Parts: sequence; structure tokens; C-alpha cells
Amino acid sequence: MKSRRIYFEGDPFPEPTTERAPWEGRGAWPCFWIGAPSVTVPCVYAYRKHFTLTESATVLAHVSADERYDLHIDGTRIGRGSERGDVRHWCFESYEIVLEPGPHVIVAKVWSLGAFAPVAQMTLRHGFIFAPDDPVWIPILGTGIAEWDCKEIKGFTHVPFPGTEGAGARVILDGSQFAWGVENGSGDGWQPSEKTEAGASFYRRNDYGPVHLMKPATLPPMLEKPWTKLVVRQADSNLEQWMYFIEDGAELTIPPLTKCRVLVDLEDYVCAYPELMVSGGKGGSVSVFWSEALQSDSSGRKGNRDKIEGKLFVGVGDVFETDGTPLRKYETFWWAAGRYVEIVVQTAADPLTLHRFNLQETRYPLEMESLFAASDPRLAEIIPLMLRSLQTCLHETYMDCPFYEQLMYAGDTRTQVLTTYTITRDSLQPRKALELFAASQLPSGLTQSRYPSRGTQIIPPFALWWVAMVHDHAWWRGDVNFIRSLMPTVRHVMDAWLDLIGPDGLAHSPIGWNFTDWVNGWEFGVPPGGNEVSGVLQWHLVMVLKMVEKLEQFCGRPELAGQAQRFAGDLAIAAQRAFWKEDRGLFADDPLGRRFSEHAQSLAVLSGFTTAQQQAQISVALLNAPNLARTGIYFSHYLFDAFFALRQPDAVLQRLTFWFDLKTQGFKTTPETADPCRSDNHAWGAHPLHHYFSSFLGIRPASMGFVTVRISPQLGSLSHISGKMVHPLGEIEADFRIESGRLVGTVALPAGLTGEFVFDDTRIALHEGLQTIC
Repeated sequence: MKSRRIYFEGDPFPEPTTERAPWEGRGAWPCFWIGAPSVTVPCVYAYRKHFTLTESATVLAHVSADERYDLHIDGTRIGRGSERGDVRHWCFESYEIVLEPGPHVIVAKVWSLGAFAPVAQMTLRHGFIFAPDDPVWIPILGTGIAEWDCKEIKGFTHVPFPGTEGAGARVILDGSQFAWGVENGSGDGWQPSEKTEAGASFYRRNDYGPVHLMKPATLPPMLEKPWTKLVVRQADSNLEQWMYFIEDGAELTIPPLTKCRVLVDLEDYVCAYPELMVSGGKGGSVSVFWSEALQSDSSGRKGNRDKIEGKLFVGVGDVFETDGTPLRKYETFWWAAGRYVEIVVQTAADPLTLHRFNLQETRYPLEMESLFAASDPRLAEIIPLMLRSLQTCLHETYMDCPFYEQLMYAGDTRTQVLTTYTITRDSLQPRKALELFAASQLPSGLTQSRYPSRGTQIIPPFALWWVAMVHDHAWWRGDVNFIRSLMPTVRHVMDAWLDLIGPDGLAHSPIGWNFTDWVNGWEFGVPPGGNEVSGVLQWHLVMVLKMVEKLEQFCGRPELAGQAQRFAGDLAIAAQRAFWKEDRGLFADDPLGRRFSEHAQSLAVLSGFTTAQQQAQISVALLNAPNLARTGIYFSHYLFDAFFALRQPDAVLQRLTFWFDLKTQGFKTTPETADPCRSDNHAWGAHPLHHYFSSFLGIRPASMGFVTVRISPQLGSLSHISGKMVHPLGEIEADFRIESGRLVGTVALPAGLTGEFVFDDTRIALHEGLQTIC
């Protein structure tokens, strides 16, 4: 048997293949979802189909489940799914399966955890669907047409851990109750499955009632490969034997009536499925718990993440209760995350033999395709740390963090997507993020702050950041038809904000959590005036309105572009009048001029509505003003953008000291906030990677779709900087150095790309190929 996942575009069944009543016809698949009798969530079920072939055959099948599935053919897992979405955008995977003559069995293990699932995991009702593409195979293998069996898989107890509910519950797996060998279709307790709803096309179905509206998965399979860097850091006994077992794969037998513990360092931040092979040990247990770092004390402070001596391990994980049978392989349905793994073995009257402990790393297969180097080696030294954070927070969606929440927030995602554009050619994840947030739009016009999500959360400024993401995609990738498909949602978001403009010409703060940044002194991250009238939110709105103006022009709607331009101009005049404080040379956060922040200055500068004199004053004040609320890790992206707009690259280098120090503090990824912090891995801190290319090297689009380029390097105190950045047409190479006080270097553009080089008062037209700058 051979199989591979394939990409499938559109509706696999554009016309009904069997006769149906008129209300069942449009967009109905020829196969049905199936379920088990009397399903109670949470549950895990297996669905089985035996069949025999007289000759070899290739079957193309479209597969989905609610909530998740593992698909096995003849006992071998060939895929996991379904790719995450929502009920109106429910993904199916397509598999090309090559089968030899003889008996075969298809088994899908399907779990539906309801409230115990990750918050980002949406659901309608438990079920599974297997739909062959060729009508010949539908009566043989199609669910709801052919006879499929089902069986409840028992032995799971779902255990939530406070603080990590967003990532879903972990499990206690009782080996004496588990249906061993179920992936082979063996065992008793199987019964006929029940047909539930017809498969429904996202593109054409107009059915009554809630159904899964299905569309093809758009992403490649998640990476799954062995993680081999496991180092024993501590064991309460038999340290050497534990090292042989963990690091070399040698068997280890734990005597009866024994409890022992080992601490394993993965030497990096890892998302992985744990696998444990054991024999014997009836009545015993093995717990596998994960942590990002050990804690210095009960207050939760962590200190240096490399250090373990005298610290506490506080983690989350799974417990495998052993049944005494030889060669049992225990594994979980969902991955875990962290750097440190604690394994605790408890035996009863029987010895337990540990054969192997494996980790199968999983994440989206994103790798860095761009290159960067500079005279300050610290810049390159932190690239692996930022890249690792981006990678481990990228799965079937972007995520804020893999340990605590696993949710895609628009504010976080914008910085992650911008980084994606500069270091890879990937557009699949950014497109999916844009579509999902558009699908989350509420009647108010605002998109939800995080999506997909079983709970509705509204952060009104994050709806603006989603609009900025649409602009970013048009700017860095183009595809006008895709952008046009998002513009109705963009306009609805902007209407929701523009309806808040009062007689004073200012937008009054919308209802909801107006989070902007984690800042000391800001209640729950809301800027001063964030529940009334806020300078920060005014400039945020003005900046995004300018982006909307460009989007409408790109989409061929000049009248709407003019409208956005007028709103932006009027709001900017009102914001200037209400918030500019000449004596401070700064924009205030509140109309009374009592509070000031880097946030307001950054957004005002980036809006394009500040005068040259104001920019000069802001440039000085940002570096020297006292009592200025400072940006956190996340919002520093906008501060860095403002510093480059003000031609202050050394200010960015100074602020990057925080990132430079992370490695010496033992971090492997970028944290959520400065210490004390909750999450050691928040990919919103990877945004300096974007600035390496777009700001230090100064490579940015000069027109929508990156059709032309503008290169305006800013070296500051750096004597040399070079890089190779991906572009839709190939690669842009740049190498700049300061010689005798002058900038010299080379630029190479891919075929078909032209642009402009700008440095101080120098402007040079750029053509495809290599050219010298002197």
C-alpha cells in the first residue's frame, strides 16, 4: 500500500452523482457523514471498512472528521486532520491511495472532546466522512453508502490544567481499557455506524440547518519527524541507566514497587507527539509532563532558562497507566509543547520495561529562505531564536503561543505574517489567516480578535490590524482578485469604526476590550482614554484608513479611495488639534495631555500626517522624554517602523538589546513580555527578522504586489550589512558597507523587477541584474 496527500481545488462533486430530492441536490456530496449510536462528548471512536481487491487499484478519496481524525490503511497511519477551520469553512483532505490485490481495511480514529478540546478547535457534531472521488468506489467505500462499522475507544480521562485551557486537556490513558490494535481493524465491540448529514459543498450548498460546509484543505501536511536532541539533566536514581535509555535507546527495567523521576532537556523549544513503548508493569503508570522552563520559586519566576538546580518543575502532560502486556505503544491524540520533559514512573507489583521514548516533532513546514549578515554579530546570533519562535507558533494556523493558548490573534498574526513575507515565499498561511478572520466578522462589522475559536472575543483594534493584514498581502504579494474578495469585510470593519466619530471629529472608543499592548500602568493593556477618547486609537485608525485608500485604488474603486482619504485627513486634523502638545513635542494619549506613550508617536508618524517639524521633535522626544510609556515586545514592531521612518536605526539597535540578552538568559524562543512573563514562546517577538530585511537593508515593495522595489538601507553604526531576500520573481540581493564615510555596495534584482535605490539625497534607478552603488 502506498499513499500520499494531494492538493485538491474547488468542489470535488460539482454535480450530484445520484438522484436526490430538490432540497438535497445543490452542493450535496454523494457520500454522507457517519457517526455512532448515542454519542456522548467527549469521546473517541474508530470507524472501520473491510474490503478485498482482486487487482491493484488507485483510490482518490476526500476525508474529514469532526473534530479530528487519524487515518490508517492496513494499520499504517497515512494522515491526520481535519485541517483547522470553522463550520462554514470545514476542511477535507484528499488522499491518493495505491492498493495491491487482497484484503484491506480502512480505520479512522476520530476524537470529539467538546469543552476539553483546544479553544481553537471548532465543532458542529461528532462524525466522519470518507468520499471516493470516482463514482465506481462510492458504493464500495463511501461512508453512508457502503457499510462502515464503529467502535468506541475507551480508557481516556481528560484532564484540564488551569492556565493552559486554551491548548486543550491532556489525558490519562488506561491501558487495561484501551482498544489495542484498533488501527488494524481488530478486536470486538464493533457495531454498524449511523448515517447523519450529507456531505455539503462550501461552494454550492444552500441547505437548511447547520451542516459542515466543506472545502479543500489549503496547507501541506504538518511536519512530522523524530526529535533526537534529548539530554538527561537530572534523575533521582540510576542516572546512567536513564541516560542510556533516553539518549541511546537502550531498554530500562524499573523494579516493582518503585517510583522514579527523570528530567529531560530537549535543548530547544519543541512541539511534538510523545510515543512510549513499554512491556509489563501491570498496575503501574508513566507520566510525561512538559514545561517551558523550571521555576525559581512558587511565585512563578523562572530566572535563567538553562538552569535547573534548586528549581521547581511545574508542567502539564499525560499519564499512561500500563496494563502488563508486552510491547504496548502509548501515544496521544494531540501534541505537547515546551523545552523540558519530566518522566515519572510508578510501578506496582510487576516490573516495567521501557523500550523507547520518542518525540515526533510537529509544526508547519516553514524554513527560512532569506539570508542576512551584519558587522554586529549579535544580529545574526538571534536569528535562530526568532525563527524557532515563528516556527513553533505556526501549525494549521498562526498561534500566539503553543503552550498556553494555541489561538490565532489578529494583532499577533500581523507581525508573524509580515515576517513570513520577508523570510519565505509562503503565501498559504497568510491567505488562510486572512480568510478565517474575514469569516469571523460579527454583525457589528468587527472581526473577532482571535479565530477560529469556540468563544467569541472582541478586541476592536485587532479588527483594524486585520485590515492592515489585507493591505500587507496586497503590498507584498498582490493577487487583486483575492484582495477584492476581502474588501466587503474590510469596508464593514471600517464602517464600524467610522460610525464612532463624534461632533468633535474624533472616533470615540468602541465597546469591547481595546487592548493595544502590555504596558505597565495600562489596565489590561488598554491605553489611556481607551474606553473614551484615545490618542493611540485615533492614530491607529488614521494609519489604517490610509491603507484602505491604497487598497481601494488597487481594486479599482477610486471613489471609495477618495472617501477613505477624506476620513483620514479629517481625523488627522482632529487628532492634531486634540493631542499635539507643543511643549512636550509629543502627541498625548488623552485629551487632557497628562499621559504620553511611544505608541501614540509611532502610529502618528506611520500615519503620514505629521509635519517635518513634528517628526524632528518626536524623534528627539522618543529618545529622551521622561515619563513615556514604553512599547512591549509586540508593539515594538511599530516603534521600530517609526524609528526607521525617522531615520534612527541606532535607536532600533539599542532597543534590540532586549533580544540580544535572551540567549544569555537561556531562552530558545521570544517571550510574551519581559520577565516575569507567562509565556516563553510568543512569536509576536520574531518581528525584528522582518526589520532586518525591510528596514536595515531597506528592501520594501514600491507598488502593490511588489511589482517594483524601493531599497533604502539604514546602517546607522553598522559598518557592513548584506542579505538575500525572497521575492515572488526570485531573490533580491544587497550588500552595503561604509567606506570613508560613504555608503557603497551592490544590488542584484531578479529578472523582471525594477525599482529605485534611495540613500540620503541619492536616488538611483534600479534594473534587473547586478548593479554597483557608489
